[in-house]
Amino acid sequence: MLPKGRLTMSCSKCGVVEDIETIVLRSVREFHMLFPDEKITTKGIYEWCGWVISVNVIRRILKKHFKHIVISNASFFEI
Repeated sequence: MLPKGRLTMSCSKCGVVEDIETIVLRSVREFHMLFPDEKITTKGIYEWCGWVISVNVIRRILKKHFKHIVISNASFFEI
């Protein structure tokens, strides 16, 4: 995926354009299906997305769509 604009990315192979929020949410679903016992964290999804989408953007999308749980200095998101 390559940045196409501020809020979209395009596939370098087929040219399909998707908004970043859709990409992150799909990545969260995939991550959760493959690793159901792992906590959904900003860093984990950042790595899962291939370091292409910024941590701040991922955090904003996760906070918008999931419950944010903070325990001491660690935090994660509940689906």
